[in-house]
Amino acid sequence: MTFTNEISTNAYLDGILVENVLIDGFEKDSFNYTITSDTIPDIAIVKGDKNQSVEIATNESQIIITVTAENESVSQIYTIDIESSQPKSDNALLSGIEINGNLLADFSANNFDYNFVLPMHTTIVPDITAILGAQGQSISITSTNSTNGIATIVVVAENGVTTSSYTIAFSV
Repeated sequence: MTFTNEISTNAYLDGILVENVLIDGFEKDSFNYTITSDTIPDIAIVKGDKNQSVEIATNESQIIITVTAENESVSQIYTIDIESSQPKSDNALLSGIEINGNLLADFSANNFDYNFVLPMHTTIVPDITAILGAQGQSISITSTNSTNGIATIVVVAENGVTTSSYTIAFSV
């Protein structure tokens, strides 16, 4: 009589616990979850097979759990996105604008339209830099194609809803 142990191909978990509580809606074949926490929570796993290997990697906004089956050729990746319970900022105002590396002298966060006269005979389109007014903002700068044109800076607040638009009319 010969006995053989088959090597498992099971790379599924039977559970993920966040702060000792089963993650809401856990299913072994569902791989993406979102939790709300202002810190990186304690994570524990319940293996689907005792011979699985599990690696847990964390950063401030995500936990990645890689499960490898005993046969080492089958793996699954579970991802937990961590969302902050703190409200996201609605600040879509800049703290400054730079033209060719120099702060725009008359800048005011609540002034959205500027005229900027370039030195005579300028032929190079000015370089524009927007200085964030709050963490989490995203900025899009549409530059002008000539020294006589309009550039636009669109700022989106961290909440993804509030926006501001700054325009700079350049002339020589």
